[in-house]
Amino acid sequence: MAGSADAPSLTAVVAGTAFGARIHVRALRAAGIDVLGLVGRDPERTAHKAERAGVPRAFTDLRPALELTPDLVVVATPPASHAPLVRLALDAGCHVLCEKPFTLDSGEAEELAERAATAGRIGYLGHEFRFAECAALGARLLAEGAIGEPRLATFLAHGGLVADPGQAMPDWWFDEQRGGGWLGASGSHAVDRVRHWLGDVASVSARLTITSDRREVADDTFNVRFTTTSGVEGTLQSTAGAWGPGLSVSRVVGSTGTLWIDDETGLGSVEGTTGQVFVADRSKHEPVPVPDDIALRPVAGVAPQFERNVLPFVRLYRQMCAAIAGEPVTGGTRSATFADGVAEMRILDAIRESSAKDGAVIRVHS
Repeated sequence: MAGSADAPSLTAVVAGTAFGARIHVRALRAAGIDVLGLVGRDPERTAHKAERAGVPRAFTDLRPALELTPDLVVVATPPASHAPLVRLALDAGCHVLCEKPFTLDSGEAEELAERAATAGRIGYLGHEFRFAECAALGARLLAEGAIGEPRLATFLAHGGLVADPGQAMPDWWFDEQRGGGWLGASGSHAVDRVRHWLGDVASVSARLTITSDRREVADDTFNVRFTTTSGVEGTLQSTAGAWGPGLSVSRVVGSTGTLWIDDETGLGSVEGTTGQVFVADRSKHEPVPVPDDIALRPVAGVAPQFERNVLPFVRLYRQMCAAIAGEPVTGGTRSATFADGVAEMRILDAIRESSAKDGAVIRVHS
C-alpha cells in the first residue's frame, strides 16, 4: 500500500459495471493512480474488459482482489451491493470511493460512515458533478452572496431515458428492493446539488410516481417540495419518462438577484453538467466567466469524447489522493464524503416516507 519509499503512486481496484469501470479506470490513471484489477460478475466479460483497458487482473469476487493490497477500492456496482463491498474494502484497510446512491437507506449509510471513521480510512462518494464547471461556479457565487440571501430554488429535469417501455435496462433498475428507480439514480445527484448549493434540507413533501407506460415497478419520476435549514423554499422535479426534447432548469432567486444555468446539453439531466452560469440583478443580466481554478482543462490520456464524464472524476481523485496523503485539499469545490452520503440518504428516506404518506411534510433527521 501507499507509504513505502518505492511506491510511485497509489493503487486501486475497481468493482463495477462496464460503463462505470471504463470511466473510473480512465479517471484513476489520469489522476496518477495505478489500477491493479477489475471486479465484475461475468468472468469472460470482466477478463475481456480488463484486457481492453490494460488492467492486469480480472476477478469475479472482491475478496481475492483485495489480496493485491490496493490503497483504494472503487465501488461502482448496483446500489444493493454497495454496503457489503464497502465493508469488505474498509475491513481490508482500504480507502473507498463509492458510487451513488451511497446505500439503500440511511441506516446503512450511518454504519459505513462510522466504520470508515473508526478505521481511519477516507470515504468519498461519486458525486463528480460537483466539479462540473457550471455546478462549481454556481456554488461559489451563491456562497459569495452574488444574489444576496437565497430564498427560492427550482431544479427541474425532464428526460427520456426510460420513456420507451421497450428500452433495455439493467435487471435491477426497476426493482425497488435492489435500489432501483429514478430517485436513487438521479435523485441522489439532485439532492447533492441542493446541498452543495443551498445547504442542509430541513423538510420535504414528495411524490414518487411512474410517468412512462409501465406498471408495478420502481419510480421513474419524483416531485419534491423542500425547505432548507436556512429557509430556502424549493422545488425538485425530475422524470426519466418524458418524450421529446430534454429540459433542465437550475435556478435560484435571492434577495438581490437571480442565478441560473443556461443548460446546453439537451439531455434533461438535473445535474446540468454543461452550460453557462448567469446572474441578473438591478444592474446586470450577464454570463459569469469560469475562473481558472474551476475550469476543467484537457488531461493527457483522456480523449475529448470522454472528457465530460472523466474530467470531473479526475478532480475528485486528485482531492482523494491529497486526503489520503494527509495533505491539504485544494480548490474551492469539496468532494462529497461519507458524511455527505449519510445526510443525502436521510433526505432520500424522508422523500420515500413522504410519498408513502400521500405527500405529508416530513422533517429530515439530522
